[in-house]
Amino acid sequence: MPNYQLSCQAIPKATSQKLVSLFTNFLWQGTSKTRKWALISWEWLCWLPNDGGLGLRDPFILNKVMGAKLWWRWLQGGPDLWKVLWERKYDAAGEIEEKLRSTTETRGSAIWNLARGSEDLIREYCFWEIRAGDKTRF
Repeated sequence: MPNYQLSCQAIPKATSQKLVSLFTNFLWQGTSKTRKWALISWEWLCWLPNDGGLGLRDPFILNKVMGAKLWWRWLQGGPDLWKVLWERKYDAAGEIEEKLRSTTETRGSAIWNLARGSEDLIREYCFWEIRAGDKTRF
């Protein structure tokens, strides 16, 4: 159930830590109220099962990834109503290259702030292919 909330708005770091605490308490505490030792770290639990982990997801990272997915889908453009509304509301019409280069800080709805806050993830892993050079700026 938290996945929907993680895809709609940025969660505070304290909330993410509380979710991790709930997950680990469930795994390590069991039915008794006594404190038990954690057998492996949270990072190991997040590893894929093939690598020896349980494949759990860190809520903070999942929140950033969901925001980056929204940002990427918006960059691709298209006739979807939410994309058109974002372009008009935040004055961000243009091609994908211009949207990626934009450095204006605009605050808006919770879902826009999540997507906009995750744009650095997209920029970090995007690259440019210079073809005809008509979209290249120097």
